[in-house]
Amino acid sequence: MAFGESAELYDNVRKQYPEQIINKVANCISEAPDCNLILDIGCGTGIASRQLSQIPNKSIIACDLDADMIRVARQIGGSNISYHVMASNALDFPNVSIRAITAFGSFHWFCNLPSLTAIRRVLQPGGRLFIINKDNDAFKQEIYPIISKYCPSEVINNKKNYNPKLILLNNGFTEINEYFYDYTETYTHVDELLQFIQSLKFWEFVQPNDKDNLLSTLRNYLEHKFYENKYVRKVRTTLVWGKKAD
Repeated sequence: MAFGESAELYDNVRKQYPEQIINKVANCISEAPDCNLILDIGCGTGIASRQLSQIPNKSIIACDLDADMIRVARQIGGSNISYHVMASNALDFPNVSIRAITAFGSFHWFCNLPSLTAIRRVLQPGGRLFIINKDNDAFKQEIYPIISKYCPSEVINNKKNYNPKLILLNNGFTEINEYFYDYTETYTHVDELLQFIQSLKFWEFVQPNDKDNLLSTLRNYLEHKFYENKYVRKVRTTLVWGKKAD
């Protein structure tokens, strides 16, 4: 099953980004003059895109390579948002036409030269790229030893050498900033937590005949992790942003 084929599940179980992160992005964008349009790359089902659309006087263009993700995003809709099936390395926008670009939980999948070249091409001089990731996730580290028996290690450890600050520095961005926000996400039933696991990218790499066994193993492990009928997942969200050099 391809990643996008679980798009409905993805949208049901993935939680929104904390308001503090959205507000931080909004405040940084407000510092850029004449910025009334935000391009959200790798938008998935539009969870963060819909949050961005709540920023006053801003329109959102949201794109993702996966047609199933965009199909679900369009079904949900959202004010001031247009959705497009579009690859990060083939952005169909005029040169220097975008003032602000965001990438929520996706940049590590396309932080390569072709995509960065496309991003720099469409960004205006002084335009800002915002990279947001959920990091320092103890829950994922806890279950990865179980998952590693069923999935290639390079998929599980896809962020091993991922350093967005260094990537921006090496690709023509200046005034690079970093902001951290620690918070928790609460799950009230083991099935909800298992559905979240199935929404992760690695799931498409698990062989179909292994999935039931993996879910059963995870269920047996996670059922003992609930306290007072809830599991509290500690998460750190990292926001990195920089300006395209003039």
